[in-house]
Amino acid sequence: MKTSHGTHTLLNKAHVCDKERGIVSESTGGPLQLRYSPAAHRAALVLRCASSFRAFHCVNDYWYQVEVEMLWPATTIPSASTLLHGTKLLYENGSLQL
Repeated sequence: MKTSHGTHTLLNKAHVCDKERGIVSESTGGPLQLRYSPAAHRAALVLRCASSFRAFHCVNDYWYQVEVEMLWPATTIPSASTLLHGTKLLYENGSLQL
């Protein structure tokens, strides 16, 4: 058996283990590959607003809506109140997990 075969097997097993544990593998410098989901979209919007000190109503911005339509045609953009509600739930229930 060649050493490269053993290394390949070890790497495959490590990736399977990481996947089972929910660990995201590190980027190899290639394009970021994310799957779209409404929940992930809401989370990204909340993080974007929080990190750039923006209000949730930025989702009403015309150019943001154009950008979303270009990237994901027919995608429903969550409302500002939906983002606020989700953030409040996370804040209120987050301490229960500690």
